[in-house]
Amino acid sequence: MTGKEYESAFGFTENEVMKILHEADLEDKADIIRQWYDGYSLGGISIYTPWDVISYVRKLQVDRGANPENYWVDSSGNDVIRRLIDMTGAEVGDDYSTLINGGVISKKLVETLTYSNLYSTPENIWSLFLMTGYLTLAGRYDANEENLLRIPNEEIRRLFAASVDEWFSAKILKSNRKNLFNALWNGDALTLSEIVSQNLFNTISYYDYREDYYHAFLAGLLSGAGYIVKSNRETGTVRADIMVLDKSNRRAAVFEIKRSLSKDAMAKDVERALQQVDNRKYGKDLDGYRTVLCYGAAFFEKDVLIKTAE
Repeated sequence: MTGKEYESAFGFTENEVMKILHEADLEDKADIIRQWYDGYSLGGISIYTPWDVISYVRKLQVDRGANPENYWVDSSGNDVIRRLIDMTGAEVGDDYSTLINGGVISKKLVETLTYSNLYSTPENIWSLFLMTGYLTLAGRYDANEENLLRIPNEEIRRLFAASVDEWFSAKILKSNRKNLFNALWNGDALTLSEIVSQNLFNTISYYDYREDYYHAFLAGLLSGAGYIVKSNRETGTVRADIMVLDKSNRRAAVFEIKRSLSKDAMAKDVERALQQVDNRKYGKDLDGYRTVLCYGAAFFEKDVLIKTAE
C-alpha cells in the first residue's frame, strides 16, 4: 500500500476511469465519481475504487440521474471501524473528528501487523485503516517518520460518520441516564446543562458543529429510554426542534435549539430560543398532557446552555 512499484496495481487510474466513462457516454459524471470514489494515493498517483466505479456506472446506464451510493458497505466488513472506536473511545476522538471534517492527521505506521499485535495498541489502528482502504496517504510515505493520513473520498467519509453515529447511539443506550431525565422532568435546567455538556464533551463531533449536528446529538441522547422522541428535522413540522413525550405520566418536554457563534453569545441565543417557543406556542397543541416543559438550548462547540421557560 506504500510501495511505488504497486501504485497502479490495486485500483483504476484516472485515465482508466475516463476511458470507461467515455465508452459509456457518461463523461459528464466525471466530477461526482471523482468526489465519491477517487482519492487513494498508492505510491504517488491517484486511484479510484474499482468495484464502486463499476457499480455506479452500471446504475447510471439505467438511470442517468441516479445518485452515488456507498457500495463499500456491501463489499467489506465495516464493523472494524466500530470495533476500533469501541477500543479507543474518546482517546482518539479528536482524530476521528479531524478526519471526518476533511482534515489530515499525522501517525506512525507499522507495515508488519500480525493477528497477534493487531489490537495491542491504539497506534496500530491507523496502520490497519491504511491497509484496509479506510484511509490513504496524504503525502509521500516515510518508513522512519510519522506519515500524513486522510479519508480518501466522500463515500468513506460518510461511512466513518455513520459508524461514529452508531457507536454513540449504542453507548448512550448502555449508559445510566437517570440523572438526565430526573433533571429534565423536574425542570432543572442547570443540572441538565451540565449533564448534556459532559456527554457532548465525551463524544466524537464532526460537521464543524452545525446546528443539525447538535440537533441529532440531543435527539440521540434523549432516545431509547422509554419515551417518544419526535424531531421536526424528521417530520418537517413547525413544532419545536425536539419533543419528548411521556404518555404514561402525561407529561412532555419541548426543546428549541440554537447554535451560537461564540461563548459570549450563548446567553442571548438561549433567550432567542425561548422567545421562539413562546411566539410559536410550541407545546400548546399537546392535548391531554398535564405538564409541558419548554426548554431553550444554545450550543457552542463542546458546551451547551439550557434554560426553561418561566
